Amino acid sequence: MDETTINDVVERSYAPALTALLEMIEQSDKKFKVAFSISGVAIEQLEVYAPSIIDLLQDLNNTGCVEFLAEPYSHGLSSLIH
Repeated sequence: MDETTINDVVERSYAPALTALLEMIEQSDKKFKVAFSISGVAIEQLEVYAPSIIDLLQDLNNTGCVEFLAEPYSHGLSSLIH
């Protein structure tokens, strides 16, 4: 993905969804729980193009109501071929 595509997805999807989840956790008195599965490639792209999403993920993690699941670094099938 390129910077424009990532920023578009961040603005329309990731930021509103993560903000809503943070609000749900706070409004439920931390009874609402959520788990995320994020690839290493996605984390790298977010660090470069949308660090605000990394900050939101850290805010969510700090609530103690979020679990980050083990995930392959990359989902591409190209990693299976030499």
